[in-house]
Amino acid sequence: YIMEYWDINSNDWKLAREFTSNTSSLNYISLLGDPLTDKLRMTIKDTNAADKKVRLVEIQAMENQGTSSRLRSTLNKITDNISGVFSTQNSTLQDKIDDYEKSIENMEDRMEMKEMSLINQWTAMESTLSQLKNQGDFFMQQMDALNNSNK
Repeated sequence: YIMEYWDINSNDWKLAREFTSNTSSLNYISLLGDPLTDKLRMTIKDTNAADKKVRLVEIQAMENQGTSSRLRSTLNKITDNISGVFSTQNSTLQDKIDDYEKSIENMEDRMEMKEMSLINQWTAMESTLSQLKNQGDFFMQQMDALNNSNK
């Protein structure tokens, strides 16, 4: 018979052990090399039948969601550098930080433009007030001169 295991890394069945001799006393099978797997498949070819017909029996022993498998799967989901929860949250937080920084830069640019506009308006107002004061002083001098000439 043939013992195969599901290779998690390549997502394919791999040969673990093959037995061709009498296995009637065999009651324990270990996988060589301690592979990382969550599925086993055993194919048995029995030719010891009295009618000499070949019978094929396939037995699969799978532990798809054992404790270690679930733990490994959960930790992989959390810690995966590309799609893990931490990576996704870090990426999302970094995206938000980048958006906030860009918004702050835009606000600072608008504030600088508004400040320059207000400074220019203030300067123009000061200039206009100065001209009005000079004109007012000139008119007052003209009025005083008129009043003094009429006396």
